Amino acid sequence: MVNLDRTFWSSLPGRFTQSALKGVIFFFCLGTLVVYGVSMLHQLITPDFPWILQSGRYILDHHQLPHHDIFSWTYPNRGWILYQWLFEIIVAFGAQLLGDQSFFKLAIVFIMAIYVLCPLWITNQKVPPLLTLLISVLALHTATMNLSLRPMVATSCFLLGQYCLLKGLRENRISMRRALPVLAVLYVLWGNMHTLVVLGLIMLGLMALGDWLESKGYYAQEQGQQTEPIQGLPFKTYVVLLGVAFLASGLNPYGWGIYAYLFHLTSQSYLKDNIVELMSPNFHLRSYLPFLLLMSWFLISLAEAKRIYRARNLLTLLAFTLVTLLSQRMVVWTCLLYSLMLPDVMMKWWQTIRLADDQDSLPATGLYRKEVLCSLILVGSLAFWLMPTAGTRVTTGICESYRGGIQAYQSIRQGKDRLFQDEIIGGCMRLFSPKQPVYFDSRFDFYPIAFSKAIRDTTSLKPGWQNLLDQWRLNTFLVERKLPLAQMLQANPSYQIMYQDSQMLIAREKAR
Repeated sequence: MVNLDRTFWSSLPGRFTQSALKGVIFFFCLGTLVVYGVSMLHQLITPDFPWILQSGRYILDHHQLPHHDIFSWTYPNRGWILYQWLFEIIVAFGAQLLGDQSFFKLAIVFIMAIYVLCPLWITNQKVPPLLTLLISVLALHTATMNLSLRPMVATSCFLLGQYCLLKGLRENRISMRRALPVLAVLYVLWGNMHTLVVLGLIMLGLMALGDWLESKGYYAQEQGQQTEPIQGLPFKTYVVLLGVAFLASGLNPYGWGIYAYLFHLTSQSYLKDNIVELMSPNFHLRSYLPFLLLMSWFLISLAEAKRIYRARNLLTLLAFTLVTLLSQRMVVWTCLLYSLMLPDVMMKWWQTIRLADDQDSLPATGLYRKEVLCSLILVGSLAFWLMPTAGTRVTTGICESYRGGIQAYQSIRQGKDRLFQDEIIGGCMRLFSPKQPVYFDSRFDFYPIAFSKAIRDTTSLKPGWQNLLDQWRLNTFLVERKLPLAQMLQANPSYQIMYQDSQMLIAREKAR
């Protein structure tokens, strides 16, 4: 049998070159993981997290889901669909049990395990571990552009779990009788943590189509290029899996209505046009370079040697990549699939272009063995989790920049205030002033579209912006200084500036 790891490296010229390249890749990956851990200490917490945490605490305290809004003074009686309630409970309970800093650092390690450690461990034995590590690290680096402590982490975890389950079925390491209850539990949990449980069903459907195409002879992988089991799953098996998954996902407080709710949200053009993570990715940003590299490897290998892909993997990667080009939020899950599927493909592609020899050779040894790499990552992760962390930025994240203004407002707050603030400050207020009702926060799926649009128009001083102030009788403003609204408040003699720093200002309307 050909050992692809040794063949891959031996196809490079010179023993010194091989060793040097391995060393460069190893230390690059190690350095990138360190940078990931440090950077996530400051960006894991976003304005969405405070209301996720407080919702979980509410459920734990009251032993029931809130049926109406519990955070705003603008729409206190509006019904609230808390589809991610189980994730919120886990977050609240975990933070209470371990303490905020330990829990957040554990979450960082957990995300790294999903994107790096698990792909490294489960990738085919014939693929060089360093190649898998490199692709996984690049995928993690890109995913963290949009990845934070939100329900999307649960979807990444369950996509990985489903991939491993299907892999076990194809390799006959798990029977259908055992796989079905595992899949059912997975989808029950998934359906109570994130509406994008639908991604799991889509992935199942794409893999079913791919295996069906191969079974009917419409698509066949090149002989000699299979490093995965040749036989796919029967189409009937996929039908049963899809049926169980769909039924199990409906075992939540809102039933299968979560799919109608998701369709309603995705049909709102305003949300797609104004929420950054729903927009197309901006490839002018340097942070997207790793994703461009991964996508280029995928597309070039597809153009050069189409038949090195299994049909199920080809359809899944194509579909997720195309959707990512439309909505950058999908980069989180597309990168996960790249880390799981691309190493095997890159290995086979390298073979086709290098025409490596077919002599048997010994497996990889020393530092670059899979077991050693996984052990190093585990030890490093444990050290990261246990090490003391200075400062409070770990528990406040992006919201730390708004702490001064929010706390300053608490010291000058008056009962007659009708406070205006945007979604970012409103979200962060749940962290520093959890009992104070807000005017607006980052729950765009909760507030009426017209209300959200009016707030955007007001902060930008678009025509008719005064209507919102009159409608809600707003007299106090806590806003970022960079906004046109803040500049107007500073220049308008009808308002008194009560506080300002480099980030924010507080303005109150003068008595008439």
